[in-house]
Amino acid sequence: RKEFSNIGMFLFFIFPGAFVTFLDEFEDLLPLNKLKIYCAGAWHNVVIVIIATLLTMSMSVWMSPLYQYNQGTMILAVDENSPMNNHLLPGDLIVGLNDCSISNSADWIECLMEFIDPATTPPGYCVPDLALSI
Repeated sequence: RKEFSNIGMFLFFIFPGAFVTFLDEFEDLLPLNKLKIYCAGAWHNVVIVIIATLLTMSMSVWMSPLYQYNQGTMILAVDENSPMNNHLLPGDLIVGLNDCSISNSADWIECLMEFIDPATTPPGYCVPDLALSI
């Protein structure tokens, strides 16, 4: 057990730190004993990193009850000029289109493609009205 003369804490940007200043008799110790004293304060950082890593890696597991996935396609926004404006609201889930079930965005595209015949439907482009004005 060694005595110390000063202890302190600091904050470097967002990184906290601490320091200890030992008395002069510390210099007389063997190198191995000095190393033990120096390393004694560093282990809590290793433990914190391990805990933070485990929490981060397992976040998807313990946060999963808060999220829904593969249960439909969610409406994020509806244009106010759209004919569907009064029927679809942001946050609504589309789970099917006629007899086609939808669990994700890829299913949504597949269901829409069932109603489009590429042989008779020409390709189209959406452009603002101002782009077509002369």
